[in-house]
Amino acid sequence: MDSPPSETTVVEASNHENDVAAPSPQILDNRDVAEPTAALTSDPPPDTRRCFVCLTDVPEAALPPDWCTPCTCTLEGHQQCLLEWVADLEMQGKEIKCSICKSPITVTERLDSAVQFSNYLNDRFSEWSPKILSGFIASGALVSSSIYGAKAIDWFAGPDALTNFLLSSNDVAVLVAARREGREFDTNHELPVNLPHMAVLPFIAPALVLNRLRLGEVILIPVSILYTILLEQSDADIAWPPTSQRALSLYPVIQATYRHMHSTLSTSLERRWKAQAQKLLPQEATEQPLGVETGSEGRPEAHPEGHIEPPLDDEDRQLADWLNTQIGEEANNVGVVNPRGRTPDVFGPLFNFLAGTLMWPGVCYGAGELLRLALPSRFVSRPASGPSTGILQQRWGRSLVGGCLFVVLKDAFFLWIKYRKTMNRATRHIKNGRSRNSRR
Repeated sequence: MDSPPSETTVVEASNHENDVAAPSPQILDNRDVAEPTAALTSDPPPDTRRCFVCLTDVPEAALPPDWCTPCTCTLEGHQQCLLEWVADLEMQGKEIKCSICKSPITVTERLDSAVQFSNYLNDRFSEWSPKILSGFIASGALVSSSIYGAKAIDWFAGPDALTNFLLSSNDVAVLVAARREGREFDTNHELPVNLPHMAVLPFIAPALVLNRLRLGEVILIPVSILYTILLEQSDADIAWPPTSQRALSLYPVIQATYRHMHSTLSTSLERRWKAQAQKLLPQEATEQPLGVETGSEGRPEAHPEGHIEPPLDDEDRQLADWLNTQIGEEANNVGVVNPRGRTPDVFGPLFNFLAGTLMWPGVCYGAGELLRLALPSRFVSRPASGPSTGILQQRWGRSLVGGCLFVVLKDAFFLWIKYRKTMNRATRHIKNGRSRNSRR
């Protein structure tokens, strides 16, 4: 009668001691199997132990001295087999633990001070390397943000304003005068740096982003009002032209007022345009509504512009709603499928918003330069003697007014585009395919 498969893993040699040509035992190596116990068709016989690696069945009464039980479950085997299995795990970079109960396996060896010191250094460096890398990334972001903040001031208000912002000394006037006259300034003379103003530079970029968010109104308006009331008490009389500090402190209030006025006006105009476009549709199409404003629970959304929004995931829908709330018109295209039918782009408007925000100081400077070239020189040039008599005679003033005019013109242009899209809805039709088999 044949023996069970579990008892045939070892091919025994001949019992005759004088047979020199007797073959050595052949041991099936199971170290390359992902789950060694799954390869067995039956449990070991009673009163028998099975090596986890080589699958050799050994009677309990004749267990070898190197038989090892590294954990409390059924994992056991020859010491050398388990050591080779552990070495394979170490070469693969895997954790040394039992594949059955997942408990860690302890491997002991001779205490070596050099090896222990090397392991200690490796463990400490592995612990601190993510923090060191994060520090380098944060330092790079801080330096880059500081450079951007300085450049933004330079664009918006000019190099003289940047010098006055960074240096708090009477030497600033000497430095500016020397630069205007073309004289060399003594570089050996140290100029004291305004450290609080230097600390503000990295926060200019985040402040610009916050300024363009709807959430920024909740923070910036109270701060600007408090700054105007408490920190400007030294100026008892309101002078003209105002200082740059006073003008910029009032800017959030003016911006919030304009946003609410624009939102009210655009909503009223869009309702009127939809009613006009509805009259231009064919009679059979007037039974259907012109567009569905918002969908719910992932259903498609139709818009008067002719776009259809496919369903979005819950996370994408929440992000789209947040973008629409915070950045308004710039998030209107969130989730709109393009003509080629690609996946809806949820992050595109966010990237456009951030890039436009960081480019804002340069846009203001460009608009201010256009004002300087377009207006008469008496409005944009400083008098030969005496202080400035108008806000446009200073670079920051031209940038501020130019930026405001740019926003108004941009909003008017997009309102006109909305009007065109709404009116063009009556001319839409489905185009036939290029080739189609005729019905017989």
